[in-house]
Amino acid sequence: MKTAKAQVKMFETIAILVVFFFLLGIGFMFYARIHSASTRAEQREQSVLKAVEIAQIASHLPELEYTFNNDPKGYIDFYKIDGANKTINENTAYYFTLFGNSRITINQTYPEEKSWVIYDLPRGESSFLTPVPTLIYDPVGNRKNLGIIYVRTYLQE
Repeated sequence: MKTAKAQVKMFETIAILVVFFFLLGIGFMFYARIHSASTRAEQREQSVLKAVEIAQIASHLPELEYTFNNDPKGYIDFYKIDGANKTINENTAYYFTLFGNSRITINQTYPEEKSWVIYDLPRGESSFLTPVPTLIYDPVGNRKNLGIIYVRTYLQE
């Protein structure tokens, strides 16, 4: 009789331990899923910040910016676009440190539509597009044209 009671107590203890470890496993899986989701959200936020940083660098690139008496005016020089495109394509290793895996396109939207791809080094499918409005200055015609710099940053997966 005493051994039967001991066996029942031992079975109860084992059952309690099994339930405890089962609940502990469920809690660990729940924690891992929450942690994974927060890590993904943090990575996405970092990617968005990187995209904005690349957009700022691209919009103030000295190779594109119009200057008067060595004073940058905040416009893109219409005639520097082709030269900058050639320079960037010849020095992709240097510009990779600035832009990483991204695509930078300058679109002139008014008075006539034109488009230039300044930098293009895609990677993967997932990307984030940052439009930056700007003025494209034509110093010969003394005209300021409306333009948009599109920076598509490819996200690391």
